[in-house]
Amino acid sequence: MNISCDMAMDLIALYCDGVASEDSRKAVREHLAGCPVCAGAYAAYKRSREQKKRPAPKTPEEKYAALARTMRHKQRASNLGVAAIVAASILLGAYSTYRMIVTDSEK
Repeated sequence: MNISCDMAMDLIALYCDGVASEDSRKAVREHLAGCPVCAGAYAAYKRSREQKKRPAPKTPEEKYAALARTMRHKQRASNLGVAAIVAASILLGAYSTYRMIVTDSEK
């Protein structure tokens, strides 16, 4: 099967992910064998996919470090939420006190 470069480019991602049909995989393989431009694009796509993959921690120390990073991030987010609530409460209290003083002085 002879496919165009446009069609090959459309199928490269599916081909790399292993979800293309057998006919599509065969067509892409044949096209890549005869087209250096698409073969280069395929190699670049494959490299970018491999670089994005983050290796899973293997040793217990690496697993602990990854867990500690996650927990620190969640703790920071929680602390920011609490700080925002406290700040909003202080501002609301200050505004309420101000309104009470202004209202009392007008009487």
